[in-house]
Amino acid sequence: MNPEIEGDWVGGLTLHNTWMFMKTQITRKRMRVSIPSEKVCNVDTSYKIDSSIHFEVQRSPDTLVFEGNLKGNVFSGVVTRAGEKGTFQLARVFPTPVDLHSGTYHLFPDRILVFGRRLGTLCYLEGRHVVETYPLSENVFHSVQNETITFNPEKGEISITGNQKGKRVSLYKEEAITFRNGDVTLSGTVTLPLKDGPHPGVVLIHGSGADDRESYRFLADHLARHGVAVLRYDKRGVKASTGDWRQASLEDLAEDALSGFHALKHHSGIDPEHVGLLGTSQGVWIAPLAASLCREVGFIVLISGAAVSPRVQELYRTEHELRYRGRSSLGIFAGVFLYRFWLSFVKVIQIFQKVLPQVVHIFPESMRFAFYLEWDFNPLPVLEQVKCPVLVIFGERDKVVPVRESVRLFEMVLKENSYHTIQIFPQGNHLLLESEVGVLPEIVCMEKKVFVPGYYDLVSGWILEQCQG
Repeated sequence: MNPEIEGDWVGGLTLHNTWMFMKTQITRKRMRVSIPSEKVCNVDTSYKIDSSIHFEVQRSPDTLVFEGNLKGNVFSGVVTRAGEKGTFQLARVFPTPVDLHSGTYHLFPDRILVFGRRLGTLCYLEGRHVVETYPLSENVFHSVQNETITFNPEKGEISITGNQKGKRVSLYKEEAITFRNGDVTLSGTVTLPLKDGPHPGVVLIHGSGADDRESYRFLADHLARHGVAVLRYDKRGVKASTGDWRQASLEDLAEDALSGFHALKHHSGIDPEHVGLLGTSQGVWIAPLAASLCREVGFIVLISGAAVSPRVQELYRTEHELRYRGRSSLGIFAGVFLYRFWLSFVKVIQIFQKVLPQVVHIFPESMRFAFYLEWDFNPLPVLEQVKCPVLVIFGERDKVVPVRESVRLFEMVLKENSYHTIQIFPQGNHLLLESEVGVLPEIVCMEKKVFVPGYYDLVSGWILEQCQG
């Protein structure tokens, strides 16, 4: 085994004069390959190293055969399919922080690109299109569209494939702030429109996992450019925020959001009468909790969240992901059964935890969040207490949450609230990207990642409408 080849590699292959993006992850024992345009998604294969490097990717009805050599940080050679020969070239992904290059850039004459971290790497948003890029060095990135993107952070300059040049621009103001919830200090960024205020404002609330403020740059950029101030912050225990999200209940996270709400409400340039909350995914349980605790919340926006319990939602997600992966009916039944068994085990540990809090420390850190989450949490009684305007958004093809059942329950519980709107976007998945299937693993296989039309405009337009009423 040659340790020089281990790591992540990106680039492409060319067959029949057509270039296709390709990504590989190479370890000591195997290679994992993705070629989205060929519907090759995280396919594991073996490889051989002698005088060259050889690997094959099975793709019905043909097999892609790669033969190449490693020279420095470039891995290139010949690819063959059904007797037709082409070429491939991969470059090593450079381990570097990508947030340094986040921001908005104007490329002459009229391209506006918003760079931010999404989908595990640095992406740019152009219109509705999300384009992934991968670092080849500290300041040079390769995109899935075969672009070479070079940043000059000292001068705030950018060039793409040598002939398109531009500069970082300030289309709004950004201010770093901190706020507290008890002994937890949360760090965030307030994004303010350039025009004089006061402006309506909204606090963005995370989904599950170790989320930070940078994950919400695209939405914050859109809202600020349309007249809405935004607070996005690092979840407790992530980046610059203290605490530990793994040991936080939904109520703890709701109190974090409320602390952010009060910080934004009293920030200069903000209209204190028109400040609300926006939750995505797990944040759809958190935002109503926060609003039920504070009547000052002006509105809430709920995106891609379930009106059922975490237990029901996760079993739904698991079933559809197993079906997407091609499991048999028996395999799906077994997988869902095992997850039910795991959740029952979690409930037992939670009982022990009440008298012996340290019991959770026998489990790996990555598993501990499960013992602090209220898996049978019912969001409906909380939603009944919400009296402010509510916007609910779903992607019709979302297979992370049960959309039809959630819409039915939202309509039932919000029927007495005359200021509610429910919008379902056709073809949208959990991230509101245009999708064929709607499960999260499909995103790796999507050749193009495009937000459904009207999504961001609906959010900004609806918020502004509430402030005029």
